[in-house]
Amino acid sequence: MSLSAGRPSKTSKQATLADMADSKKTVRVNFDIDSDEHKRLKLHALMQGKTVRQVLSDFISTLPNSTVLNSKGEYEVPDRGLTHPTR
Repeated sequence: MSLSAGRPSKTSKQATLADMADSKKTVRVNFDIDSDEHKRLKLHALMQGKTVRQVLSDFISTLPNSTVLNSKGEYEVPDRGLTHPTR
C-alpha cells in the first residue's frame, strides 16, 4: 500500500444531475419504543427477510396520502383545512 499526496476528494466521482434526479431527500426518524415491542418488530422483520427500516418504510407507503403541499409551501389537510409551514 502506498500513500500519495493530494486531496482524496479529487479522486472520488463527482455527482451528476442524473445521479441526483432519482434520489429523494431523506430524513432520520428517531423514537423510543418499549423493549418488547422492539423485539417484536425485529422478529417480524426477520421473518419477512427484511430490515426494520424496510418494514417501516413499506408500512408508511401503505398509508393514505392525506396531506398536500400548497403553493405557499404549507402542508394542508384537505378535510380539515389545517396548515403547517414547512421548515
